[in-house]
Amino acid sequence: MEITGSILERSRAIQFSRRYLLACLDQITDEALDFRLTPPNGQLTYSIREHLLHIADEGDICVWISKHGQHMPEDGWRLKTNPDGSWTVTGEWPTRDSIRTELTKSWAFQDEFFCGRPATQIDAVISDKHPHLVWEAIDWMQIHESQHRGQIMTLIRMAGFEPPQWK
Repeated sequence: MEITGSILERSRAIQFSRRYLLACLDQITDEALDFRLTPPNGQLTYSIREHLLHIADEGDICVWISKHGQHMPEDGWRLKTNPDGSWTVTGEWPTRDSIRTELTKSWAFQDEFFCGRPATQIDAVISDKHPHLVWEAIDWMQIHESQHRGQIMTLIRMAGFEPPQWK
């Protein structure tokens, strides 16, 4: 009973987060996707587009590690980290709709692997190579996405738009 309740709570939080991120996309223009901060020290920071693609990548990575015991293949990355710490957007996602498609694709991949499990498997160890529990992976994805959602909301405001009401 406790495991099932825990899964339902996580599922509600994940679904809320996803709806909210998509609502954020609806509040801005395609041009605003490239808005980014440039700190005085010149450090490069993610744009709104890059934050959203990073969220999709990290969700996919979590499934790859959990399902295959290895990182995602090189050609699967949307936002590839370079050896110098910079990054490269590896494809063309010029519009909010194209970003929405990537997020939706990643979420479907996550749902297929994580949310399709029976409640009795939430305490299962993912693999010997990555000995964390399924619920720990789900929690990590949720926390990671939450951090980037806050950064996205801040960037949206700084770009002159208002994020949606928190419902």
